[in-house]
Amino acid sequence: MRALTPQAILLLLLSVVVSKAAEPKLETLRAWNDYIGTVKTIVAERNAGSRPFLWVDESSSVTRRRAQDGELVITDHDPRKVPQGLIHHWVGVMFIPSTSLDQVMRVLNGYDRYGDIYKPLIRKASVIEEDGDTVKLNVIAAQKAFSVTGAVDME
Repeated sequence: MRALTPQAILLLLLSVVVSKAAEPKLETLRAWNDYIGTVKTIVAERNAGSRPFLWVDESSSVTRRRAQDGELVITDHDPRKVPQGLIHHWVGVMFIPSTSLDQVMRVLNGYDRYGDIYKPLIRKASVIEEDGDTVKLNVIAAQKAFSVTGAVDME
């Protein structure tokens, strides 16, 4: 393999185009705010007991049976019409027999072990800040496709 000459390196550096993130359009923000309002209403109804607490309890009997049989059932609750935007809202359920909520929460809150539990996608997770029930994380995720590895360092 040949080494790059200084001219080639300079050409590469000068050819990089700076891109700016686009600001969402007003109608996109309106759809987002409407969606958040809908989700908050559903959560309040679940908490008040006027709606089944678990999503799976208002699903079809086939979906409930799949979950009770130990299958990980995932579905999207994405709003269908978001002008010039997308909202991804995925819901999943799985029944884990002979397991307490405390055991599940220890795994979910064991951020230092995310690299072991959720590999190969998650390489590392660390807590940046905790405030009551809110946790701010730094997560490094990597995915390999067609001999190319891409990594994302996100908060």
